[in-house]
Amino acid sequence: MFSFCSKPPSDASSSQRTQLDGTCKGCSCKFSSIGKQIKGGYLLRYKKSVLWSRWSEEWVVLYDDSTMAWFTEPGRSSPAGKILVKEAPEMLAIAHWTGQIPRRPPLPDGVSVSQLIALGSRRKRSKVYWMIAKSEEEVNDWIAAITKTLPPPPQIELVVDKPHAMGVLRRPIVRIRPATSSEVSARRKNRTNIENNTTKVRSEAAVAIIKKNTPESSDPKGSLACALPWGHGWGWATLPNGIWSGALTWSQCEDSITLHALPTTHCTNLIEAPCSSGIYHTDISPFDFHGIEDVGGEDFDYAMDCGDFIF
Repeated sequence: MFSFCSKPPSDASSSQRTQLDGTCKGCSCKFSSIGKQIKGGYLLRYKKSVLWSRWSEEWVVLYDDSTMAWFTEPGRSSPAGKILVKEAPEMLAIAHWTGQIPRRPPLPDGVSVSQLIALGSRRKRSKVYWMIAKSEEEVNDWIAAITKTLPPPPQIELVVDKPHAMGVLRRPIVRIRPATSSEVSARRKNRTNIENNTTKVRSEAAVAIIKKNTPESSDPKGSLACALPWGHGWGWATLPNGIWSGALTWSQCEDSITLHALPTTHCTNLIEAPCSSGIYHTDISPFDFHGIEDVGGEDFDYAMDCGDFIF
């Protein structure tokens, strides 16, 4: 069992609020004028060397340019390390979504996976910074703050190139793509609802909502795409062409069914939990694909042939 430091930082130091001057401890990169501090707090960070590995409490600061830096104690101007999250936001994972990342470290006694934050890099996939928050609520606070420093999250969508072929014998094709300008505008109009739905630690992500055959005048109709919040680590579970290679499952509620993307477990983490598997047994033939708003069509080509996934 471990405990976080309960003493408040004496003054977070003006040098941390506005800029960092100096050299990262343990590396040669020099930096200055990083930006304004958005959030700060104690987190446990995983440290590993040839002879030992441990979780160590450090003071972590998030800046408005998405830089996260960690210090041995508040008030220091030179951090022990840092990472620019916006360089690879798709490699940011929290909670159960961290299972997709290879070699997840063992957690201290009394800690659950829902308290975990992982910061990855696109340039060096083997380099991952692992951190633990005090609670699931604090993870929500951190991901909400980080999201404000990042570009709009992408869309995860069900690709319906051959609606008549969709059924129990074909695995749905799901891909991730940037959000279009119209989708970003729609999110801004419904900002409160979007933030409530995208900054919580969840064990699944909605992909598409499909309605049963209904009169043309019925409203609302389903959607073939949904916003995929930052923190789901989709960079670890997609092919180079953006196709989702992780697990999928359907859920049904009254006159609609929802396709969900699920976090998978990398083979190096199987000692902790078995791999998730997708479920594709729902017959979607009674559901109407016509009239659903085909979001994203204005900017993207849907002609990508990924082949049929037979299972």
